Amino acid sequence: RIEVLKGPQGTLFGRNATGGAFNIVTPDPGNISSTSFKSEIGNFGKRTVSGQLSTPLTDWVAVSVTGMYSREESYYSSIFYDVEDSVFRSARLKVKLKPTDDISVVLSGSHSESSGIAAVLGNNTTPSLVGKALLMEEKPDSYTSEMDFHPASNQLKNMMYGNATWELPWLDIKLLGGYQYQQNGSAIDFDGGSKPIAAFSSSE
Repeated sequence: RIEVLKGPQGTLFGRNATGGAFNIVTPDPGNISSTSFKSEIGNFGKRTVSGQLSTPLTDWVAVSVTGMYSREESYYSSIFYDVEDSVFRSARLKVKLKPTDDISVVLSGSHSESSGIAAVLGNNTTPSLVGKALLMEEKPDSYTSEMDFHPASNQLKNMMYGNATWELPWLDIKLLGGYQYQQNGSAIDFDGGSKPIAAFSSSE
């Protein structure tokens, strides 16, 4: 399910959730085996496949594995270079432990990678006064980019999280924890044109 939470949510989701949060809750593995598979095709060579397997290992241990792969051609073209496809791949392993009727522990780890440059290739159609003083020219509002700088980007994310619940007759105790590592690299041509005026790259 997807929960849309309004207002500050810092107590459960961290100090940066001051305006609310979108909370995506994935199904936990249970004591019944299940599988699913989905494939999609679309415009611009879009191809997506995803699958999920969930099964119990013992009376009190169950696991699920989920994976996804997607590739799509960019709707932008460049007069300087070939624009690479947008690619996304991810995998997640989830383990549920229920040693007693009133105690359950869920542990999960995921890894995802994405690459592609998408709409960052858009031309600068309305340069500012400062830009015009630097000889930036208005470019057509089209899907053919005249940027001279290659705005390659990539993203790498690893995430682990878990929760433990102890259900008492008059009180439920729940502990939440998580860790996330994210690496980004990006480059963008701020002048949005074919002249080498302002371009920057970064990686962290």
